[in-house]
Amino acid sequence: MKVAEIFNKGLSLPRLATISNNELDTDYNISYYLFMLRNIAFKTYLIPLLIILLSFLISCNTEDSVEPPNISNSFNGKIVCTNTSNDEIYVMNGDGTGLTRITNNSNADYWPSFSSDGSKIVFSSNALGVCDIYIMNSNGTGITQLTTGSFDMYPSLSSDNQKIVYSRATGISGIYIMDSDGNNQIQLTSDFDYDPSISPDGSKIVFASTRDLSNFEIYIMDSDGTDETRLTNDSGIDHTPNFSPDGTKIIFSSDRDGNFEIYTMNLDGSEVTQLTNTTNTLNGAPCYSPDGSKIIYNTYGVYI
Repeated sequence: MKVAEIFNKGLSLPRLATISNNELDTDYNISYYLFMLRNIAFKTYLIPLLIILLSFLISCNTEDSVEPPNISNSFNGKIVCTNTSNDEIYVMNGDGTGLTRITNNSNADYWPSFSSDGSKIVFSSNALGVCDIYIMNSNGTGITQLTTGSFDMYPSLSSDNQKIVYSRATGISGIYIMDSDGNNQIQLTSDFDYDPSISPDGSKIVFASTRDLSNFEIYIMDSDGTDETRLTNDSGIDHTPNFSPDGTKIIFSSDRDGNFEIYTMNLDGSEVTQLTNTTNTLNGAPCYSPDGSKIIYNTYGVYI
């Protein structure tokens, strides 16, 4: 249930690249690309492209839209997101006040995520022509490039801030993990896997994948890439998974009922519970507040 709309435009959507374009017919384009994602047989070349197209189209709206919100584990519970009207990163308070722009450049800066203490933000930017992973202080200073030239996306820091898990969409695609300074980049999977998130204790990684020539399904594995297990198996698109703060639940978005809604499940895929029930909206990119009492998500705005 929507408790409060904390920002009504400019901040929205799953951990996917987003774009605002008033000239696009949103419903038609989303339906078409979802159909393609469900039925495509040539995923080797087309699925990565369709993922990016879906990312753009899913947030089309007559107002500015926003990138996946992320809540820091710092005391004041800041929220970070990308405003797709200018592709810049913003930070705001947990109640939607104090919106502050922290990047200001000609690049597209996407998929921001806080460190557990709120002092750092890891994100992806196309500053050099393709998306690479960067890290900066939470006030926008001290920007440091961590990866180079491989279309790296969806970065997420471990709770001890020592590791970053992310996905790569070109070359040898899959889920990767590296030290938070960019060293020791290790490939964990070798398929079209996206939206990785690492568990609070650092032992597990949950992610979405199209590896079975179907829609997006959710998988879990050990943080060293072993013991991969498929958690969902339905006709819908299941994506943007995140762990609960205590590591016992996975929250995610799915259109299994015909509309993108927010769900939770156990780490073994059992006890799937639907949390939102809306029509003609796209509820995505859910994540928990640090104490687990609130859930923040996007639906043409940021809700909590």
